[in-house]
Amino acid sequence: MRSSAVKGVACSLKEAAGDPCSAGQTVKDITVMRTAGTGVLVYSSSANKISNITQNGFGRAGTYGIRLMQGASASISASRFDGNTYGLHADPGTSATVLTTDFCGNGTGVYSPGSLGVTASHSIIASNTVNGVRIEGGGTHSFKYCDITGNGWSGVSVGTIAATVAVGSSNLFANGSSGDINLDAPPALGTPSITAYQNYWGGIPGNPPRSQEESAASIPGWRTGRWTTLDSFYGKVVLWPYPFMNNINEIFIDKGHVNYKAERAGYDLEPGKTKYAHLVYPATGIWNCYKPGVIRETNGNDALVVQIIDDNDEQNTYRAWATASKPGTITLNIAVMSKRADLHNMSTIAHEFGHCLGLDDNNYASDNIMTQGRNSDIPLSKHDKASYDMAYKLW
Repeated sequence: MRSSAVKGVACSLKEAAGDPCSAGQTVKDITVMRTAGTGVLVYSSSANKISNITQNGFGRAGTYGIRLMQGASASISASRFDGNTYGLHADPGTSATVLTTDFCGNGTGVYSPGSLGVTASHSIIASNTVNGVRIEGGGTHSFKYCDITGNGWSGVSVGTIAATVAVGSSNLFANGSSGDINLDAPPALGTPSITAYQNYWGGIPGNPPRSQEESAASIPGWRTGRWTTLDSFYGKVVLWPYPFMNNINEIFIDKGHVNYKAERAGYDLEPGKTKYAHLVYPATGIWNCYKPGVIRETNGNDALVVQIIDDNDEQNTYRAWATASKPGTITLNIAVMSKRADLHNMSTIAHEFGHCLGLDDNNYASDNIMTQGRNSDIPLSKHDKASYDMAYKLW
């Protein structure tokens, strides 16, 4: 076992030329700083366990973040791999089981030119220029509870009818012209090559979700499920279905930011006004410190505006709400908020703005702005930031 910061790792029974070699087939707790060739090379036919591998900001490998070759099989977890061409390259005859791992390829996130199969769950797979996932040459592949992004081509691209591919309960984005899932081999629909279920089909900003194979029996629908919760290297992601299912750009977002209106009330329940107007600006600062200018006070000419208003519902234990029944409105319940400190109320307002930005309640930890019922004034957690980054893709 090797645990250190190294320029490259070879997980093999023999040492790879130019690379440090692990002492066996278990590699963990390593920061890879290699900027040429391969970050992690696996070419042992024995089962390999790889975990807690990261690459620093300057550590994108020249070609492969991680490469499997010569019949290697690997179990990969809690890691991150960046490659200038591929995040993961699974050679013919190899196989990988992946959990909570991120693959970023400047070309392709995960590439399989004939591996036995890649099974991934709760992972983020991203391409900067081509496909999130590209399958060629056969094999059985599964991607579940994943966030898959392809820029320039497809989220998932399958170039052969010999492969069996399942994509389920995942978020799919394709900022190119070939669909979120694309079967670019001549389809033999008598034997479905792709099964897709309960995914969110992201499409590209300004266009509806789509798949090139949307009419094929092997692709049962465009948007058949709610947003998936992801647990990745970057944090737990939970997004609010409502604004995205109904085109967030027609409800909250105006030219890449949220406009708000918070007029000061002269007395309780004055229509369209709030006694907590003095807390709104500092509440927006919690988000604006992460993404400058994302929440702005209206100049009076904005078409899309989030209005902050008061209610006084003594039968309701909720402090505030932003709901589908009142799109474009944050309602503050003074019956509850009047009993709380300003700092706590400011945090509540920031939480509701999180819904307007496309985030759902995220109750996996107490240190999230998006945790329900939290009573403290804290900055954005990594989970809040990861959720925001995901939502931003759809604006």
